[in-house]
Amino acid sequence: TLYLGFITTIRILVIMILTTLFWLPISLYIGFNPKLAKIVQPLALMLASFPANILFPLCVYLIQRYNLNPNIWLSVLFILSIQWYLVFNIISGATMFPQNLREIVKSFDIKGIRLMCKVIIPSILPYFLVGAITAWGSAWNATIIAEFAKWGETTLEATGIGQYVTVASNEGNMPKIVLGILVMLLYIEIFNRFFWRPIFHYADNLEKFK
Repeated sequence: TLYLGFITTIRILVIMILTTLFWLPISLYIGFNPKLAKIVQPLALMLASFPANILFPLCVYLIQRYNLNPNIWLSVLFILSIQWYLVFNIISGATMFPQNLREIVKSFDIKGIRLMCKVIIPSILPYFLVGAITAWGSAWNATIIAEFAKWGETTLEATGIGQYVTVASNEGNMPKIVLGILVMLLYIEIFNRFFWRPIFHYADNLEKFK
């Protein structure tokens, strides 16, 4: 179970990194355009509240139809569950980007990676972290149905602690269910204590510095 918990943790981390890399530039572009942000931000909030599991049967059908690897392609179910939390909060951070800071950036002609790493990311970090920790929790909630997806007669399984708990639940094996949940809580607590908490502390210090 510790191994399965580790596999699920790595899967969620990789998915969050890839989702962030994809949506970060798009969300920043939207957030820095006020007219566009007014349209997209409420839409992203609505999509974040939309039950992603409604789309799961379609994903299961496509994975089965094209004989795709469940350990890879069931990850799409995680993405459907977390992406809008990141989008909404990154857009929020970009819309709150200080006007005087924009003028300084233009005056000193700061561009490219330097602009992103030294100015934009530190500025939106508190907003991004709110979206990231919400997405992190949503991803763990989704493990139960995303690593053991079923539609009709089709069942797809991905190696992980979510699949372990779901199978144990279907078998009515209470000791395994409890063990699986405890392992989930262990990994969640480890990352909360040694990853999320220090980053939130760092972001808080940045806000105080401003």
